[in-house]
Amino acid sequence: MSDEPATAPDDFGTWLSERGPDAYALAWVSEGAGAVGGDGAPAPTVGESGIAGPGADLTRLTLHEVTHGGRETLHRWLQLDDGHNLLAIISAPTGVLREHTPGELAADLRQDPDTDDVRLTLAGWLYRRYADAPQGLELGWIAAAAAWACHLRALTGYPPPSVLRASLERADEDDDTIKDLVVSTGLTIAGLLDRLEHAHRPRTELVEDWRTVQSLAADVPALTELAGWLLDQIALRDAQAQRLRAVLEPDITDYLRDQQAADPGTAPALDAQRAEHLAQARQTVRAYTAAAHAGREQEAQQLLDAFPIPPRALTTSGPARTWRQHSTTEHSPHSAPRSRPRTAPTTSPTPNCCTPTPPT
Repeated sequence: MSDEPATAPDDFGTWLSERGPDAYALAWVSEGAGAVGGDGAPAPTVGESGIAGPGADLTRLTLHEVTHGGRETLHRWLQLDDGHNLLAIISAPTGVLREHTPGELAADLRQDPDTDDVRLTLAGWLYRRYADAPQGLELGWIAAAAAWACHLRALTGYPPPSVLRASLERADEDDDTIKDLVVSTGLTIAGLLDRLEHAHRPRTELVEDWRTVQSLAADVPALTELAGWLLDQIALRDAQAQRLRAVLEPDITDYLRDQQAADPGTAPALDAQRAEHLAQARQTVRAYTAAAHAGREQEAQQLLDAFPIPPRALTTSGPARTWRQHSTTEHSPHSAPRSRPRTAPTTSPTPNCCTPTPPT
């Protein structure tokens, strides 16, 4: 951010280009009489003032500051926008003025494939998120505000006045109750994302956050991965989920440790078969965790019953003996000592073959 004079220089385009190729000017544009552009100039795109068009009257422009880069520029625009005065975003990389919409800068920063029009305004983006949500009036605005908080949280927690007002007017719902709903939802989601930075949290808090995220994930795809991550964190604090993991992932940890011992200079990797097995196990554990903490006890119990703990072998099988001879985990100095019978056995002691090492 740069402190600049309030009045624009006479040769504004050249002056701005000299500030660097990534320089943007944030300038207030007064209304005045008639169009912003000069005679014969095309009407400005929605979200633009037209002050950068041919023949525009630059005396109606009051320079506020010069910023550098799209992120800083959008961040400052969102902070300064008051919903009443028109704040233009102008660049001049080659000495020729060009105006940008906030939505254009946001699309570049988000790299959002759903944004198919870089000239889309942020108000139009927020409205479209609301209109595409299938739940209805109030829940549609909640989904739109959640999407805003996910994509633009680093810049602003909730839509500024002009963005929110314009999107509500487009939906014909310019209502104070809806405004409060959008703002409170944005703050709630931003707070949730902030809490995720704290790793050591009780399961009850994680379950509450997961329920919030799960209710919005269908309409805010950016939350889908987060919902799965929260389920993984909840499962780490759930004894039954860990028992299910131990049944479904019995050899993964030993395999990785053995690979690491065989070639210490490289990071161990799962082969295709084990990778597929691990992915299926993770989805099963997530399904159980979701059912157990969403009040679907019968479904959760059915999953546990479908993968019972295997019966313990009474004799040492050939594969088990081979495993004990060659497994890194078995011979690791950190392995738990095995109990021995009081009298000397005539055969090898029964291995704890059916209690796998919990996966990391």
